[in-house]
Amino acid sequence: MVEDNLKYTIAKTDIEANIPLIELMADKLEIFPSRGEARKMIKGGGVSLNMQKVTDTEATVSTTDLLQNSYLLVQKGKKNKYLVIAE
Repeated sequence: MVEDNLKYTIAKTDIEANIPLIELMADKLEIFPSRGEARKMIKGGGVSLNMQKVTDTEATVSTTDLLQNSYLLVQKGKKNKYLVIAE
């Protein structure tokens, strides 16, 4: 569910299920228009999760990635930062 263009809310159960990062960004949050776009951006070094560059297109997101047990910070490119709240 989109709250505004920089903040998203997702079910914590999706995170607990070790959702693939590409699926999270393209399907659940719609940060990317497609999985292919997300994959291309990861390969090009343009995606960060919690301020750490993501280099693996098969990366998953789990509860260990949550900041303060509720938040993810996704960065697309240099200027686009998104706060993801797991509820």
